[in-house]
Amino acid sequence: MAAATVVIVALPPSRKVTLYVDSMATIQALGNLGPTSERRRIKSQGRAWKNFIRTRKKERNNEIVIRHIKSHEDIVTPQQQGNDHADRLAKHFMNQAKKLEPLPYFTTAEENFLVVHKDSLIGGNIREWLKKQETERLKQEWRKLPVQDLFRRFRNKFKISPNP
Repeated sequence: MAAATVVIVALPPSRKVTLYVDSMATIQALGNLGPTSERRRIKSQGRAWKNFIRTRKKERNNEIVIRHIKSHEDIVTPQQQGNDHADRLAKHFMNQAKKLEPLPYFTTAEENFLVVHKDSLIGGNIREWLKKQETERLKQEWRKLPVQDLFRRFRNKFKISPNP
């Protein structure tokens, strides 16, 4: 996704481009840059790259075409040759980058906040993590109650309906 984003941002005005990408995840991510809620935007994978490109892609949507190219197969078409060359270049620069100092954690297009709990960085979807924490806490409290034993012994007598 990073390479496609850099190409789109660097595209000169009024220039059309067709990108051949071998990653369906990248194609779907770049294709779904329409309006999204703040919650969904923050939870999304690759949000820094998506935020970086969102405005440019909207402005130039008719000038940018993204097509899928199969990778690691017979290299016959010019698109496959270009993809193979791009893969080799990416591998070369990844190897060079391993020797460099790390970059700052946050980029210019990303929100500057981290969620930490008991010296552990919370990654992924914070809502799912919070729900799990809440469930565990409620289970602990439930186990402390003397009434819960009645429920266990007579559980088929209670009718529990799902929340509406």
